[in-house]
Amino acid sequence: MKHLKIKSLILILFLLSNVAFCQKDCEPITTFPWVEGFEENGIELPLCWENITNSQSWQWTVVPNAIGTPPTTFEGNFKARIYYSTNLLPIYQAQLKSPVFDLSTLNNPALVYWHTQRERGRLHVYYTNSSEEPWVLLQTFSDNILDWQGEIVLLPEKSNDYQITFFTAYIGGIAEIQLDDIKIMELNDVVDVELSKIITPITGINHTNAEPIKVLLKNNGGELLTGFTLELELDGEPIATEIFTDTIQSLEEIEYTLLTTLDISEEATYQITVTVILENDLIETNNSKTITVKNHICQTITSFPWVEGFEDQGATIPSCFSEEIITGNTHWNVVTASTGFPNTTPEGNYKAQFKNITTNHISRFLTYIFDLSDVNDPVLSFWHAQTKWSTYPGILRIYYKNSSEGEWNLLREFTEDISGWQREFISLPNKSNYYQIAFEGDISTSSEIHLDGISIFEGIVSSYQVNIETNSGNSISGAIVSLSNQDENPEHIYTAIADDFGTIFHDISPGYYNLEITLAGHHSYTANDLFIIELDEHTAQLIEILVAPSDLSIEIDDENRTALFRWEHNKSSKSLQGFTVYLDNEEVAKEVQNTEFLFTNLTDGNYMAGVAADYTSGVSDFVTIPFNVINGIETLTPEHYSLSPNPVQNILTVKRLNAKKVTVKIYNSIGVLVHSFETSDIEFEINVSNYSTGSYCISLSDNNRSITKSFIKQ
Repeated sequence: MKHLKIKSLILILFLLSNVAFCQKDCEPITTFPWVEGFEENGIELPLCWENITNSQSWQWTVVPNAIGTPPTTFEGNFKARIYYSTNLLPIYQAQLKSPVFDLSTLNNPALVYWHTQRERGRLHVYYTNSSEEPWVLLQTFSDNILDWQGEIVLLPEKSNDYQITFFTAYIGGIAEIQLDDIKIMELNDVVDVELSKIITPITGINHTNAEPIKVLLKNNGGELLTGFTLELELDGEPIATEIFTDTIQSLEEIEYTLLTTLDISEEATYQITVTVILENDLIETNNSKTITVKNHICQTITSFPWVEGFEDQGATIPSCFSEEIITGNTHWNVVTASTGFPNTTPEGNYKAQFKNITTNHISRFLTYIFDLSDVNDPVLSFWHAQTKWSTYPGILRIYYKNSSEGEWNLLREFTEDISGWQREFISLPNKSNYYQIAFEGDISTSSEIHLDGISIFEGIVSSYQVNIETNSGNSISGAIVSLSNQDENPEHIYTAIADDFGTIFHDISPGYYNLEITLAGHHSYTANDLFIIELDEHTAQLIEILVAPSDLSIEIDDENRTALFRWEHNKSSKSLQGFTVYLDNEEVAKEVQNTEFLFTNLTDGNYMAGVAADYTSGVSDFVTIPFNVINGIETLTPEHYSLSPNPVQNILTVKRLNAKKVTVKIYNSIGVLVHSFETSDIEFEINVSNYSTGSYCISLSDNNRSITKSFIKQ
């Protein structure tokens, strides 16, 4: 695909390099309607048209009607054509640039033209509304157009300096594009109705003797349309003629159901044609559509599990599958395992494939009809792969409907590049006695989609066992175990409370699950993408949270040169071995069993006390509190003041036993003073909202005593 990327880059540079017009001393055209002038100069390019190319082998020319494919013109004897054929892979670009137009006096200017293209010919139409502005894409065509096709497009951003260019690039092989009868005119002068599509019926199963015919109609002109004729044919025989009595506004597109229905109830292939007849219609080639509809007589599936049957008929779509093309002309096919990429199947020798190298192809692959009314918890299972060839992978959407006249409802959408086979399980909601699945392939760039192993079955797994262990030896009884299906169906979320070994889930729906286990004092356990399809079990190990000591305090006895260090801790864990105590980051005691420690033989100065909890599985965070020893300060206790709340987010409240003036100092976890002030209030508040999260120490001191406590800022 490297040469395609190079082509895109050169295309952009080529257009940008040709923003300026080649005027040839031509004044802007002001009289409309305007026609291109191919008939006036024979095989010479009309005055004020410009042919720009980077190769003499690839350029626009005016030719007689007998040259080219098709060997005709739409009107008159001459047309514009570009053609080349080679086995090499050059990259040529060519533009056929129109004269300059002054469109400022037109209300709704429209471009009308006819064109064909085949093989690698690709037409792109651009406009610009100023010689100083870049070209803007107006239309592009990627499919073969083997007979003359008319186009009507409204010209945006009208100005007095307007120009159109017909651009194409050549990248090897055979390529041909033809243009004729190019016009610019007022949209209100355009009369054209387009029958864009026959929407229904489509190839399917169990059609009736009164099938409705729905079509898509578009008014390409500038005036309201009504009163035209619609003709209906079946297998080339006229069936009915009726008058369209509704209205279609200018540029409006509507769905319309004919008054006449068709009997296509027999198992057969039918040709259905609908034609619109409108007086003075500008483009009559877009007035008629013919579709081929196959009707299969199929019994509703009532026995499960059901499998799609690709292996039964070789490289042929099973007869009771059908297809609904939304846009483009690409079909689903059943192919051998080695076809496409991946060139394998997850099971058997055949698979379904949706593939194209061009853009904007959307088609639905429709299953049989199912009666799910007696199926407990029905589940759809399938394998898929979505391989991108260039920028984006194909998109796969899964729909269902639960009545013959019901709307399609989206079940799941897959947009990622899936180069290898991936299996899915989807719970089917709103079950009924008429149930159908649609696999919609959407190819917006060169890509392919593969399907295999499509099945529907009763989705009950009798049991799934979850075994739970811990690294701490603590009991797992009371752990909360949640098992949730990735189909996001709230009915498929299961919760249980573990006993001494774990838990067992009964009667769950198969599929991909996420498991989560929570137990106090332990980290949450998660396991995703558990594939549960039959009796199975899973073993989980919970990791204990190594809780650090908290609520540190220091009581200083300066007379005896000691400091009593206290802390709080929940000692319920079986794996707790004790505590390690530090002074100024030096270990002074290990495996301390109590929640206090006495420092002795202290000299005057500043100190940092620390402690960590020791577990069999590791050591908790190391927490500290600063203090100082000064000669003459009396011993004091934590009861002299209290802190609340602790932990704190915004306002820390301090309550004291008396109103004696004290100095308040706050230190962070590494002993740095962050705030200091004096107060005589018995109760006062400290705003800590701007503090960083973590542990802090607060010290209150007067001339005779001092006490330090810790708090946590959240």
